[in-house]
Amino acid sequence: MPIVPSEIIIRKSAVIGDTSANGGRMTKTAVADQSRNGMFPNFTISERTAGKTRYRKFFVHVANDEDLALLDAILFVAAPTPAGDRVTIFAATWDDTQADIDAPDQYGAASLTSTAASGATSLIVTLEDSSQVIFREGERVRIWDGEDEATAEIFTADTVSKDGASVTLGLSGATTKEFAAGSPVSSLMDCGDIEALASVNVPETDNGEFNDTAVVVDSIGTIAQTITLTFTSATAFSATSDVLGSLGTGNIAASFAPINADYAKPYFTVPSAAWSGTWEAGDTVAIETTPAAVPFWAELVCPAGASGDTDNEITIRLEGGTA
Repeated sequence: MPIVPSEIIIRKSAVIGDTSANGGRMTKTAVADQSRNGMFPNFTISERTAGKTRYRKFFVHVANDEDLALLDAILFVAAPTPAGDRVTIFAATWDDTQADIDAPDQYGAASLTSTAASGATSLIVTLEDSSQVIFREGERVRIWDGEDEATAEIFTADTVSKDGASVTLGLSGATTKEFAAGSPVSSLMDCGDIEALASVNVPETDNGEFNDTAVVVDSIGTIAQTITLTFTSATAFSATSDVLGSLGTGNIAASFAPINADYAKPYFTVPSAAWSGTWEAGDTVAIETTPAAVPFWAELVCPAGASGDTDNEITIRLEGGTA
């Protein structure tokens, strides 16, 4: 089966708040789809009056039980918010916090300034604020009618010309549909292929051999961590994670697959076939794993005196293909 929408889950970070410690690693806590305040809390009256910027970190997890990769994935803000605030996203690392944020390339959404006819090779859009820089030459953009996802078309911005809040985008192709004024135009954050991965450092041993392609990762259970396997005899080893501490003990005669209790899935599996040669106490193998996820930050800016909207919403989308 291909990856289905229910397997694409936005998860929250370990620390949530308006402090420098905000962010950190991925947790199992998911943002409920179409939930009120699922990503950000409401601005208070005093925050809306004075103005407030708030950050939250998230992870889009492709939790496919068949371990399929989401290919050529893109992450984007689907449309400007209906209220006077604005949201952008930008790349994160597996464990960074708000204290680490430093002038990132931001991605967001603008509105088509006037109707674009079918066959248009350029678009003029109006930013939510003239200070925004969300479109860059060589990056992809997406336009749709704001109601039907099937109308979406994606192009590369061959040229970008900014004049205050107005941006002209020269497209790599021509539109096949007419788009009305106000249609959302988004800048796209390229995420590459999203899949769980394992990387093995060269074993520290004289005679033992390890097949680094034999390690099996799991799209649901794998997390970002480095595991060190340290031999305690010729056949037995202990496993230590830089994130979780001890992961137990194993033996080269059997598969080693410590379980991630959050999902009842293995963090990784080292099959017995991975081992060959002669091992000695003190030998080590280091395995770095990364999950089938994309870490990102969302920035929500409420300008001083910004208008509210009872139906205000933020829509973040992840799209890609499967083999």
